[in-house]
Amino acid sequence: MKGFSRRVLLSGLALSVLPAVAAGQQRPAFAVGQEWAVPDLPEGHAFIGLIDDINGVRVIHVSLLLNGLPEYGERADSGSNYGHLAFTEGAFAASIGDLEEASTDLPEGYRSDYARWQQHPFVIPMPIGQFIRESKAFELRHTT
Repeated sequence: MKGFSRRVLLSGLALSVLPAVAAGQQRPAFAVGQEWAVPDLPEGHAFIGLIDDINGVRVIHVSLLLNGLPEYGERADSGSNYGHLAFTEGAFAASIGDLEEASTDLPEGYRSDYARWQQHPFVIPMPIGQFIRESKAFELRHTT
């Protein structure tokens, strides 16, 4: 996964992410505890666990739940849980749809995955769906 992580970080230098909000629409400010729909992923939901600033970049830490992606050999009704992922605010904003819940509990695994992330932190500069699909494609290429 090391090569993929490096590629993700480097791709962020050239990536320009535009917020998914149409002109004139207002979205509530991001806050810890919110649950957002991720329309690019089947039954995708992102739960905000932390918002912070890393080297001048606003970072949204999330726990992500989604159903399987059949295009990668997964059953459509299978669930996936990513306990912790960190996205730039722009990448996160470009990824989400409606606010599902203003205040909810984080899915299981967030705290332990966040602690593991702190040992080797990296911030993802691309939209959530793109990151998940590129991760799965990378996995398939390197496990078959």
